[in-house]
Amino acid sequence: MSIEGSLPILRMAFLFVLLSLALEAKPDPEFVKSGQAVYGRTCATCHKPTGEGLPPIFPPLVSSEWLTKDSSSLAIRIVIHGVEGPMRFEGKKFNNMCMPTSLSDEEVAQVVTFAAAAFNGGSEAVSGLQVKAVRDANKERKGPWTAYELDPALALEGSSKKVKDDSINEKIEQNPVLAGQLKRGRAVYMGSSCFGCHNINGEGLPSLYPPLAGSEWVAMGPKVIIPIILNGLEGPVVVNKQLYDATCWPRAEWSAAAIVAGRLRRLADRTSSKRPLDLTTQQEDIDDINRIEGEIADLVAYVGNSWGNKIGPVSVDEVKSIRDSISSRDKPWTADELKAKK
Repeated sequence: MSIEGSLPILRMAFLFVLLSLALEAKPDPEFVKSGQAVYGRTCATCHKPTGEGLPPIFPPLVSSEWLTKDSSSLAIRIVIHGVEGPMRFEGKKFNNMCMPTSLSDEEVAQVVTFAAAAFNGGSEAVSGLQVKAVRDANKERKGPWTAYELDPALALEGSSKKVKDDSINEKIEQNPVLAGQLKRGRAVYMGSSCFGCHNINGEGLPSLYPPLAGSEWVAMGPKVIIPIILNGLEGPVVVNKQLYDATCWPRAEWSAAAIVAGRLRRLADRTSSKRPLDLTTQQEDIDDINRIEGEIADLVAYVGNSWGNKIGPVSVDEVKSIRDSISSRDKPWTADELKAKK
């Protein structure tokens, strides 16, 4: 065998040695403590500080087969790239998404080590080298894993090698405009706090966060959805005959205050650099507003045409018009106020 032909085998052997040495190492208490801090700011919102999760939306990590010694590289891949359900945790079905993180190799090692030790009695340390090896081996990966890809034994029926987005693939009469909005809107939905409360499948969390699937509020269309996105909605509110008393908060970067702050920041930058306040500054304001209103239109179209909802395309002009009409609003809406907009 030539040297070139043996290189892949040598790489695999080297990777195996790295993984073996990492698994045999014992975690330093300070390393575990650092992992706890990473967990607190990255994972605890969904999985809870106790690792018990929030069934049936967010799965538990306590006694989880996803955190055993044999699946430590599996946990690393989830932390780096995320994972999308359906999947099985302790015999129960979960169908949400764990989003990718921007953690460093060391931080990933710390949080996986902490989770395994705190919730599964693990005593092996995961090293930054081990994380780097896993990251490098999957450097072409662009999106979250499916449960089937990570471990078919832990997947449930409906999980596949390729992510299937039922919300986009529903049988609706798509035109090119709507098709584009669905794709972009899903990215906005998954990149904001929306999916954390309303779930990847729009089902929400019973008694806490209302569903978007088949919601009468979504069916009211942009004139109701857009004000909620811009200013939020304060409970109590009845959705699909069930009472919810949570508050939906607006996305901070889409608020009027954020636009003004961006404008002031650009003005300050130009003043400090002694550059003239020319038409470029005004164009930056316009570009910022156009971007925000485009994202809102795409998000409304995605929510409004997924999970059984069918409101059709949403134009940026609709967003601009509604935004202008409520520009003086500085607090969340109430259900009664929004009903008046029907």
